[in-house]
Amino acid sequence: MSAYLAIDAYKWGQNVGGVDRSLRLNGLEEALNDGTTPGPHGIAYPNYLTLSRTTDPSRDAIKSKMAGPNANLNGPLTYPTLEHLWNSVVIGQETPDLMVTTNKGMSYIKQVFQSQQRFEGTTQDFGFAGIKFNGSVILQDQYCPGTESPDTESANKLGQIALDGSAYGNSNLSNGETLWFLNTKYIRFYVSTDPLFGFGFTGFLPAQNNSVVVGRYHFAGNMTNVGPRYSRVAFGIRP
Repeated sequence: MSAYLAIDAYKWGQNVGGVDRSLRLNGLEEALNDGTTPGPHGIAYPNYLTLSRTTDPSRDAIKSKMAGPNANLNGPLTYPTLEHLWNSVVIGQETPDLMVTTNKGMSYIKQVFQSQQRFEGTTQDFGFAGIKFNGSVILQDQYCPGTESPDTESANKLGQIALDGSAYGNSNLSNGETLWFLNTKYIRFYVSTDPLFGFGFTGFLPAQNNSVVVGRYHFAGNMTNVGPRYSRVAFGIRP
C-alpha cells in the first residue's frame, strides 16, 4: 500500500490525458502546473481539485511556474539552470526546503557540482554523502517519475502495480528524469479518522463454497498543496 501511495503522490487524481485517475490522490504533477503547459507525462491540468486555473486570473496562487526557465529542460541540467529553477519559486521568505529526484537525477546533480569540488591531501573520497542546494535538502526516490520508474518494470517489483498500467498511468518517462522543488510547508496529506479506512484491516474473510480467505487494508484520504506557486517541477533531464 505504501508503494501505491508513493507512486500516486507524483501523479494526478482526475480524468485527464486519457487516463481516469479520479479515485486516486491529487498528486504533485497535478498540483504543480499552470493550467496550460504539459507536465512530465505530457498533460496540462486546467483544474486543480475543484478550482479552475484558466477562468479566473486572480487564481495565480494555484498556478505553479512552468516557464522562466521552462519546466521541460529537454537536455542536461546545468548549474545556472538549477539556480534559476530554484529561485523561480522563491517569494519573500518562502523558499523550497526539499528537492526530490530519481537515482539518475541525483547522479546528474552530482555531476553539476563535481567540477566545483576542491581537495586537499593525497587520498581523496570523490562524490557526496549528502547534498543541500541553497539550504534545500536533495533526496533521491525510487518512486519518482523517470526513465527507470519501478511501476512499469517486472511484476516482481511491486506486484499488481506493474500490471495495472492502464489505471495508474505510466511513470516510466522516455524523455528523462524529473526534479521536484518543494516547499513542504504547504503540502498536506489527509487520512480518514475512521478505524477501517485509516489503513484498517478487515480481517480474513472466507470465500463462498471453498476455504480460500482474503484480507483487505482500506485507505481513504488525499494529498493537497495549498501553495502551488511556492513549488515546481523540472523534467526531461538527461545527459
